[in-house]
Amino acid sequence: TLGGLGLVLGTLGLAVVSIRNAIERRGELAVQRAFGFTRHRLYRMLLTESAVLLLAGLALGTGCALVAVLPHVDGSAVPWGALAATLGLVLSAGIGSAAIAALLAVQTRLLPTLKSG
Repeated sequence: TLGGLGLVLGTLGLAVVSIRNAIERRGELAVQRAFGFTRHRLYRMLLTESAVLLLAGLALGTGCALVAVLPHVDGSAVPWGALAATLGLVLSAGIGSAAIAALLAVQTRLLPTLKSG
């Protein structure tokens, strides 16, 4: 349960970092739009960046947790289904929040950002 709570908090942290990253990169996104990048391409780029970070974090965290717990576990006592469901839920919540952050970043008006910079 504590591990699941940690994963959920980490996913929320990823959402906050994704939104902040998109806000801070408005100038860069505006320049890319001026060079001909489509909104869809920028959206995919931002979403891919967040997804790679999420997958790397989940893989590292899961690996470290298994290494730490494995010596104390006998094979039948592990709820593998619940663990997989928790990881799937965290993955889907993380991808969903990253998708929303990328969508918000791409839908903002970028031209005024380019003119002010």
